[in-house]
Amino acid sequence: MSSHPAGPAPSLPTWVPDGPPSGFDPVGATHRLRREHRWAERYDRWGDIYITVFGVVILLAFALGLVQFLAQGLREAAAESLVREGLAVVPGADAGSVLLLLALVAVASILSRMGPVAVDRAQGLWWFSLPVDRVPLLARQLRNRLGWIFIAGAVLWLPLGLSAGTASRNGYSGPPLDELAAGSLTLGAEFVVVGLLVAAGQVLHMRRVIGRGLRMLGVLIVLAYAVDAITRTAGTARFLTPGVWAGLPSAWPSTGSWAIPAILLLVAILGWMVVRPLLGRIPTSELLEAGGISGQAGNSLALLDARSLVGSFARGPRRRSHVRDLWPRVMPVRFTGSPVRALLRAEALVLLRSGSVAGRLLISLALLAGAVTAHGGGTAVVLGVAILLAAALAGQAAGAAAAEAARVPGLDSLLPLDAATTRRAHGLLPAIVSSVWGALAGTILGWALAGPGAPGQWILLAGIGALGGIGVAGGALRLAYRPELEWDAVLQRQMFGRGAGPLMGHAVHGLELMLIAVLPLLLAVLGAAAPAVLLVLATGLGVGGWFAGTYRRRSA
Repeated sequence: MSSHPAGPAPSLPTWVPDGPPSGFDPVGATHRLRREHRWAERYDRWGDIYITVFGVVILLAFALGLVQFLAQGLREAAAESLVREGLAVVPGADAGSVLLLLALVAVASILSRMGPVAVDRAQGLWWFSLPVDRVPLLARQLRNRLGWIFIAGAVLWLPLGLSAGTASRNGYSGPPLDELAAGSLTLGAEFVVVGLLVAAGQVLHMRRVIGRGLRMLGVLIVLAYAVDAITRTAGTARFLTPGVWAGLPSAWPSTGSWAIPAILLLVAILGWMVVRPLLGRIPTSELLEAGGISGQAGNSLALLDARSLVGSFARGPRRRSHVRDLWPRVMPVRFTGSPVRALLRAEALVLLRSGSVAGRLLISLALLAGAVTAHGGGTAVVLGVAILLAAALAGQAAGAAAAEAARVPGLDSLLPLDAATTRRAHGLLPAIVSSVWGALAGTILGWALAGPGAPGQWILLAGIGALGGIGVAGGALRLAYRPELEWDAVLQRQMFGRGAGPLMGHAVHGLELMLIAVLPLLLAVLGAAAPAVLLVLATGLGVGGWFAGTYRRRSA
């Protein structure tokens, strides 16, 4: 064995990266690797697509039936308005444009909370801690979300667009197919443009500013519509020039023009070209925050947990406000001499410090005012739906403090009270708030039906509304303490085709008391019974609904 002197080690070429790796898209790489396996699973995927499409078609059929019922009632009972003459002066097209505009603002607000650019915690831990270009991965996720947003907007317009048709014994005659398709594409494109605007806000680190601005915009829209309706009713100078509401983007889908979706598509493409290269500027912390909200919202929808769904969109800690600091001084601790009064003070502070409670109460009253001032909104069908929706919205707002307490069950055990007394104490403040709301709602309806010359009708409807509000509070408490859905019972009944029963019972738990409590107010609007009978009925349903909603066994 010969030995040779060891020479110098051969020099290997060194590689120095010019910058962070580009084209980092692990999701795309995973899809390419699974492409051959996905072809083997094509039959399962086609089955899933068929089930999804079939379910969406069934939901659209129900939605179309409801919208068609309302539209048909408006057309047939346009001359049978319950409100006094000269009050319903706002065209129905303007009212519909305002409602759809508020829906667009709500979509933008939801997107501002969920991203729309977001990553989950696993992605943030494994991938976004690396020195890589994150633009391809974020662009893929944003593109997928915008695609689903477009589909949601396009599908949402179908029942609204088909409501313009008429149903009879001979069949259904609706709008032309090209106009319906143009409206669907227009609304879907508007949703995409809204999503791109919110994504641009993320790039500029203005997501929270946009969220606050959208809430203010919603309030301004409601106020502008209210002032416009008041000026029209009073016959004074118009607050807004004619055609303003009809020219808003929310009215574009009803035009049926193909030029509008083409322009919106061009705007979306230009917006994508501007936003996409800048996605890497979004901080990882903001991506993780939006991803956490999106994940919790998705899980809540899958489990039908409305309480967790509402909590996922709850705003974080606010900045210190001198106005909110005044409420504890108005209600000092020395006035709370008993556990019940201390609980009332705590829940009152929760309601006063929460801006959404007052907003929901005002929106519920504005819904009634908008219905009676819109042309065709004074019919029995529209007024009935408006009263029921307003009651559900006001009940949830009045029970907001009880819902917060229900999320932390251990808080009730800290009070030196038994379970039944604590539950009834939780129902006192909602009863006060909802009864005041009911009195205001009855006053609005009395003013719309009888006019300023019949104060007795106002007092009657205000009293019936106040009594009904007590029952609405019981429904709100029942909704706040709704038990968790027992999926074992659902799965067991699903084998026999009866799984929808527990799901429906869980969905309407608490809401049924709210709707039953306002039935006397609805009957009073329709003039279906004598005033004395309505007062007795309102008292029984209101007080009985409150005790039913606050009932709890002492051993619980």
